[in-house]
Amino acid sequence: MLVSQPHLDEILDDIEAIEFGRTKDKVAVLQSRAQRHPVGSEARSSYLTVLGDHLQMTGRYDEARSAFEEVLESGHRSFLHPLASLLDLDLETGQLEAADRLLADLLALSRAGQLDAGDHHAIGESLEIHGRETTAQRWFTIPLRDVDPEDLDALDIGCLHGRFRVRRVLDLPLDAYDRASVEIKEIYALERD
Repeated sequence: MLVSQPHLDEILDDIEAIEFGRTKDKVAVLQSRAQRHPVGSEARSSYLTVLGDHLQMTGRYDEARSAFEEVLESGHRSFLHPLASLLDLDLETGQLEAADRLLADLLALSRAGQLDAGDHHAIGESLEIHGRETTAQRWFTIPLRDVDPEDLDALDIGCLHGRFRVRRVLDLPLDAYDRASVEIKEIYALERD
């Protein structure tokens, strides 16, 4: 049964409640919520994005791919560009040639300013998890390039810390961004004390 279109904030609140609540079968609940909305709608795409992640986590790769591809076809993106989700899925399932094609497409989107720092962070983490540290460093660095490393408030923390991690694996010397990562971690540690 289709329902009227709620405001996106309501959808995101509902997704957060599902994610962090005591929902036992998140996949079933997310599927049910997605089915309440018309194909191509922003609401449906939001549920499908999270559903795809849960399907992937449980090894239901074909279903995850279908969810991510439907989001891609819809033209909507709530949390992450759907190509970034498909990239992670291809890396996880060993579809390396497909992953490389997606990386090229994502780089074109990045150069066109169509990806945000969260997309770059997710792409970098996927590459990091799958042992592609050199390429991960590139993706983590993209949103930092035009930011002064001394302007700690302007730096994207996820990309900054991700870049720091892969540079340690690559045994690269500390640079200004790495020192900013260390400084931010020290500030947080002092605030917790």
